[in-house]
Amino acid sequence: MNKKDILKTLDISSFVSAIIATVLVLIFQFTGSVAVMKYAIIMYTVCFLILTIVLSIKVYMTFSKKHQVEMVEEETAEGEKTDENDTKKKTLSIVYLVLSALAFIFTFVMLILY
Repeated sequence: MNKKDILKTLDISSFVSAIIATVLVLIFQFTGSVAVMKYAIIMYTVCFLILTIVLSIKVYMTFSKKHQVEMVEEETAEGEKTDENDTKKKTLSIVYLVLSALAFIFTFVMLILY
């Protein structure tokens, strides 16, 4: 497996855990069981943790010189490469990483308090 396959697998597992957590919340609406809600919070925490890991790897790959050379070669083969798009990509990746880390921290605190 290469790095892109691992990232895709982690990304898909994050989505699956979010879907399972959402289903558990819907089940909680009908049953009212505290255990079901706790499992839902655990799944949301896992979802945001995996998402934070994936985004941190993507940020590392974006700022790493070795990976930048590979990405530039791929983009020159496709055609366009501008510095503006590169800066925008770096900024958005950092913003997504910070937001996912904040969501993970919030859900982890909720898990501890619940």
